[in-house]
Amino acid sequence: MSIDDQLSLWDLLLTKSPDTVVPVEGIVNLNTRPISDYKVRLCYGDLKLIVAMIEDYIKGLDVIKADDIQWSAYYRKKFKDISTKIQEQIEYDYEKAVAKCQKAKSDNSDIGEDAMALAIKRQMKETA
Repeated sequence: MSIDDQLSLWDLLLTKSPDTVVPVEGIVNLNTRPISDYKVRLCYGDLKLIVAMIEDYIKGLDVIKADDIQWSAYYRKKFKDISTKIQEQIEYDYEKAVAKCQKAKSDNSDIGEDAMALAIKRQMKETA
């Protein structure tokens, strides 16, 4: 999948997202004194976009770091776990959404191609 395809999929994924704000609570910064507890508020579409970025990052690094043991044994799982946690908490299935978007994209391109072919055929008949 090219970067253009990924970007158009992101656009499709985001257009079907409600702008409901989702609270992310219980984030603790251990580096501050006193230790701080944060509450972050993100809209549903932003969380879906974060999941898409993580999944694309994983796919890209799978290619680049195919023989990197540290990537395969540790970091890949860390990133996948983050994506999975977000998806579970917002009741979202990235793979299912991508499949749905790809189907919609292919259905739309067929409709446009059919309309263009009909227009050309009609024009050819009128000029003949």
